[in-house]
Amino acid sequence: MKRSLISVVLLGICIVCSEGLFYIQKGNCNERIRTLQARKNKLTSDLNSCQTKPKPIWPIPVYPPSPQECVGAKIDLVFVLDASSSITTPNFELMRKFLHDFLSIASIDNGDVRVGLVIFSTQSHIQFNLKDYNSKSGVLNAIDNVPYKKGRTNTASGLLKMRKMFRVKFGDRRRVKNMAIVITDGVSNVNAKKTIPMARRARARGIHIYAIGIGLSKTKELNKIASRPVKKNRFTVQDFTELRTLRDKIFRSICINVNKRPKPRPQKPKPKPKPQKPDKSKCPHRCASPAQCEELNGKVFVEYPCPKGQMCCKPMP
Repeated sequence: MKRSLISVVLLGICIVCSEGLFYIQKGNCNERIRTLQARKNKLTSDLNSCQTKPKPIWPIPVYPPSPQECVGAKIDLVFVLDASSSITTPNFELMRKFLHDFLSIASIDNGDVRVGLVIFSTQSHIQFNLKDYNSKSGVLNAIDNVPYKKGRTNTASGLLKMRKMFRVKFGDRRRVKNMAIVITDGVSNVNAKKTIPMARRARARGIHIYAIGIGLSKTKELNKIASRPVKKNRFTVQDFTELRTLRDKIFRSICINVNKRPKPRPQKPKPKPKPQKPDKSKCPHRCASPAQCEELNGKVFVEYPCPKGQMCCKPMP
């Protein structure tokens, strides 16, 4: 009876795996059967996982062509990224990817667009200035190497560094529009009272600021950072994975602002010329004696001076 039972077990195990014969011949059949069954389950699970396509982190977008408004548009652009502890490492990587996507349609290699980058947490750190890279590959490689600092949220310091980056010695170009994109997930908790004044000073210097808030329940500070009108320059998303949806909207807005011609100031009507008062320091006609003026049927103007014994006389026809 034992032999027939063992024969049946050997036949079943051989179907699963040839190693079964070796294990069962050494004894302890039940333990070996459980081991082989576990291996079979693991192999089945691995096979199923290989056949399942992993879900991509980013939705695969269909990129539209670069807007016509952007052709030939010259821009000096600085990104201001929040690198505080609330961001987390995976989300900081998503911000890097957003910058990659955003700059993928920027004309960097031909010199139209210059890019700088500053990050802020407890303190702010300039990663590269506008003059540092003149190729798209150089800019993208530099973005890949930007460190995640962690810390608190000192937005004011990031705005201050951004404003100072727009100087000729750091690569700022005269008569080229200055733009900044601020990305943050929180409200300032370091130098909070200085955040809005720093944004105002930057805007007063002619820097156009786009502000992007991620997962914010209160946008008061973000609204004060962005340029006017707020509705066109402040953007909010609920999650870092939604950043990509803003790329074309912001890029097109930047190009339109760059090429927008300022509205001509209404000219004040020219004042009507005031009638000139006659110069009473001399006679506009001729000075003559009373007798001569009488012979000429002249009209006398007593308000004009003449030599002694003469009068200002206008001969009449």
